[in-house]
Amino acid sequence: MPNAIVPLANIGSNLPWIILLAGFALLFAHNLIGKWVVWTGIGLFSLVVVFQLVNLPVEFDASRRARLQLLQPGMITPAENTMVGKVLGAAAMTYVAATLTAVLELSYWLLRASGTTVND
Repeated sequence: MPNAIVPLANIGSNLPWIILLAGFALLFAHNLIGKWVVWTGIGLFSLVVVFQLVNLPVEFDASRRARLQLLQPGMITPAENTMVGKVLGAAAMTYVAATLTAVLELSYWLLRASGTTVND
């Protein structure tokens, strides 16, 4: 499943930012078109967030498989396996941080687009 949505995530990586900025700029000139453009950007950014959420288990499994690939041919000893696990675990946590950031950014844009601000 993650491989099926990779093209959608690639499209949605930079395009939402351009569309969101254009949409908010258009809000001053033409409110209806601006809102439509903003919501289109949010929709595209949502695809990126969904991809990241779906991809998290894949990344953790990749760390597990990497440890096995290092252990089986004897590239690392069982004693080194603990440290390798910590390093690969930290690498996998970078994906968690990126996903959390994306979810929070999406929440921000949803609040902005709905007319609600954090200060209200």
